[in-house]
Amino acid sequence: MKNKPLAVQIWLVFSGVMTIILCIVILLIPLLVQPFLVQDTYARISEAQTLISNRQDNGPGSGKPFRTKDNGVVHHLLFVNGEWIAPPSSLTRLPTEFLATAQGQALLQTEEAKQYKAEVGQQTLYYIIRVQQMEGQNFFLLSYALDTYQREFISSLIRQLFGMTALILLASFPFCYWLSKYLSRPLVQIEQHVQRLAERDWNKPLLLDRKDEIGRLAKSVERMRRRLVKQDETQRTLLQNVSHELKTPVMVIRSYTQAIQDGIYPSGDLSQTVEVIEKEAERLERQIQQLLYLTKLDYLATQELTTHSVCVVNIIQDTVQRLRWRRPELEWEINVPDIHVEGDEEQLRTALENILDNQIRYAQQKIWISGKKANEDGAYTFQLRLGNDGPPIPPENIQTIFEPYRKGASGQFGLGLAIVKRIVDLHHGKIGIKNEETGPVFTMQFPLDQKDSPTNVS
Repeated sequence: MKNKPLAVQIWLVFSGVMTIILCIVILLIPLLVQPFLVQDTYARISEAQTLISNRQDNGPGSGKPFRTKDNGVVHHLLFVNGEWIAPPSSLTRLPTEFLATAQGQALLQTEEAKQYKAEVGQQTLYYIIRVQQMEGQNFFLLSYALDTYQREFISSLIRQLFGMTALILLASFPFCYWLSKYLSRPLVQIEQHVQRLAERDWNKPLLLDRKDEIGRLAKSVERMRRRLVKQDETQRTLLQNVSHELKTPVMVIRSYTQAIQDGIYPSGDLSQTVEVIEKEAERLERQIQQLLYLTKLDYLATQELTTHSVCVVNIIQDTVQRLRWRRPELEWEINVPDIHVEGDEEQLRTALENILDNQIRYAQQKIWISGKKANEDGAYTFQLRLGNDGPPIPPENIQTIFEPYRKGASGQFGLGLAIVKRIVDLHHGKIGIKNEETGPVFTMQFPLDQKDSPTNVS
């Protein structure tokens, strides 16, 4: 059914509901209507007996035959002197067994009129025996009616219900068609908008002023459009910055190479000129490696991260030992406990290298690193703080410092801090930066290894 038009689906569902309701009503009609019809039958019998009593002028022993007219539903019999007398208009012959039973009931009856019910063949017979006295003689008037009327009434009612249901179903199709158009109109609008997004046409917003499920769907699509626009802008900016960053060392290498071929040494002599070319080549290689690594992290973000227990202090000490030579005059203060976190050691090492590279570049005299266990909303984490006594970060750069190729205070572009942010996100951690009195401080948080999860925060 899901492959049919929406109007047909709505109509089929409506038809199914109506059919179920009709079946339930058909099953309930005999139970609900039967007591009313039984009472109505007895009322008709009693009314017919009253008419007979009022119109009968001659008694059973007056010499005139007993005469009355059946009304087509109620029939009458008289029991006089041990015999049953049927009116000439009676069209129903009753079994002898029933007449014998009715005779016994009449003779034992003490009430003036009493209601009875009997099964005669395939039908139910409802009757009232009334005791009357005329000219000093008692006789019994038995008036009865079969359940044919009840059956015909119920059958007629069911036929009318079938007819009404059929008319309702036929008349409901135009309404279902209109309802499907009303419901599908915003869905079609959303579909067309999504098709435009698939064609990279995401400049036009999706505006649907609805508060229902369709409205929430439209808001989700609009949020997706905004993210695509932002992602497209980021990609364009990244491409421009990458082109600029890669073009600069390539131009230097080419110009210096051409100068050497022409017998010119821009840096003084051949050795110094070749040294410049080598530095630019190293710079180009480093930028390409960072770009490839950032792409690798984007791919890993779609996969499940394989983690194991990692000792953070060992990584810090090893990284500091390797990078210390770049500025031997700097003072290092390391106060990190022996704590293990769940993560990928190679990625964590890369993140710390990039952060410390940033610290070394801007520090004036000192770099400090501290770590501790922390409890945040009931979850234990390892909090690592890395700071230096360099100049504060401009407030306008704090919000964008972890974005790729954002210009730093020195006017340089880079991917180092963007790589750090991606790695922290992959480890379900947090990273932030703020200016303190002593200088800018990076704060990183990682989930603790289970064996290092304390009962008390230290």
